[in-house]
Amino acid sequence: AEEMSRIKLTPSEEQIVTVFQYTTDQPAHMLEAVLSMKFPYDKPCPYAGTQTIPINLAAQHQKHENLAVLANLAIQEGRPELLEAGDTKGRSPAFLAVCKGNPECLGVMAKAGANLRHACPVTWEINPNNGQGSLIDPEPRGFPVTHALNQTVLSFVTGTCCHCFKSGKSEGAGDMKTCARCGLAMYCSKECQRDNWAQHKKVCKRIKAGAN
Repeated sequence: AEEMSRIKLTPSEEQIVTVFQYTTDQPAHMLEAVLSMKFPYDKPCPYAGTQTIPINLAAQHQKHENLAVLANLAIQEGRPELLEAGDTKGRSPAFLAVCKGNPECLGVMAKAGANLRHACPVTWEINPNNGQGSLIDPEPRGFPVTHALNQTVLSFVTGTCCHCFKSGKSEGAGDMKTCARCGLAMYCSKECQRDNWAQHKKVCKRIKAGAN
C-alpha cells in the first residue's frame, strides 16, 4: 500500500486497486457496493507485476463470501472464463480451494460452474508454522479436510465412488448416486456412502454452505 501511494494512478487504476483491497480486507456487502459502481473486477492490480485478478485473490485468501460475489458477477455478466483465472502459477480459484483445504470456496466455484477438472492438484501447498512453504501430499490423519476435499473432487470429475473408487462400469458396482447435500461426491452403494461418511462429513456441509 505504501509503494502504491508513491505511484501516480489514473482514476481507473485507483478503482482496480480499490476492488483488490475490498476483496481481501472488507466484508462481502462492502465489496458488492464497490462493484455496483462498475469498478473493474477483471483486471490485474496496476504495477503489481502479476496477472492475478480479484476472483483468484479471494480464493488465495480463502474469503468465500467475497469469492461468491465475484463469481456470481462473472456469471451474470456472461464472463465464465473468469472462473478459471489463474494466479502467477496458473492455479485456478477451484484449484486453490482444494489446495488450501477450503470446502466453502470449492462450493462457491462448483455452484458457479467452474471446471473442477482444474481443481485436482498433484501436490498441495502447506504453510508450516515457520512460515516456509513446502509441498506435501495430504494424508487422512495429517490433513483430514484437504484429503476429504480432494477425494470428493476426484469422485466428481472421474465419476467414481468416493469410497471404493469403482466406476459405474466396474464389475459389481451399482448405479452411481450423488451425495444429496454437497452434490459432488458419488457412491456406488448405500454401504459405501455409509462407510465413507466419517471422512466425507468433514467437508460435505461446508461445501453446501459455500454453494449457498
